Amino acid sequence: MNSLADYVNRLLRPSKILLVEDEPGICSIIATLAQRFNCELFVAPTAAAAMKYLSKNKFDLVLLDYQLPDGNGLDIFKSIRSRSDETPVCIVTGYLTEELIERVRNVGFAVFVQKPKDLTPKNLINIFLTFGVKPIPKEENRPN
Repeated sequence: MNSLADYVNRLLRPSKILLVEDEPGICSIIATLAQRFNCELFVAPTAAAAMKYLSKNKFDLVLLDYQLPDGNGLDIFKSIRSRSDETPVCIVTGYLTEELIERVRNVGFAVFVQKPKDLTPKNLINIFLTFGVKPIPKEENRPN
C-alpha cells in the first residue's frame, strides 16, 4: 500500500513522458511543450529505443508514432498493455485508418492524433492536461 508521502510526491514530481517519434520537427514541438510543463521527456527515435526506455522506466504518458524506421507502434503498444493498462498512450500517425483504429482497440484503449494537422500547441496542451500532466513551475520560479 502506498503511503500518503508517496502519493504527494507523485503529485508534485514532474511528469515523465516517453515520445516515440523519428521526425525531428515533431520532436522539437513536443520538447518545447514538455519544457513549458517542466516534464521529463525521453525521446526514442526507434522502436528498439522505446522498448529499452519502457523496460527501465514507468511513464505518465506515452506519445507513440505508428510508423517507425525499425517497426511499428502497435508492437510497442502491445508491450505497454502487457505490462500495465494504466499508462496513457496517444498514438500519433499520419496514416489514420479505420483498420488501424480497430487493430489498436483490440489491444486496449488509446487516443489517436493525426499528424500533422492535429499537432497544434492547443491540442497537445489538451492531451497533456487530459492525462494529468500538470504544469509544474521550475524551482527558480517557485515562491519561498
